[in-house]
Amino acid sequence: MKDWRHLKGKRVVVIAGGVEYRGTLLELGERSLLLRAASGHREVPWERVTRMREDPGTVTQRGRSILG
Repeated sequence: MKDWRHLKGKRVVVIAGGVEYRGTLLELGERSLLLRAASGHREVPWERVTRMREDPGTVTQRGRSILG
């Protein structure tokens, strides 16, 4: 399995089961990962995750996210 620990605390895009989730990566557990999304917390099981990357829409300017 790929090591995604460097993304903890950052805004990410997760593709799981054909669904795209966006949020801040809070936890990387043994069976799932936990995101803080705009609509609340999302727990995504590892067996469904097919891709995860840093969210390119979070370019910062002077330490502040453009997205708010």
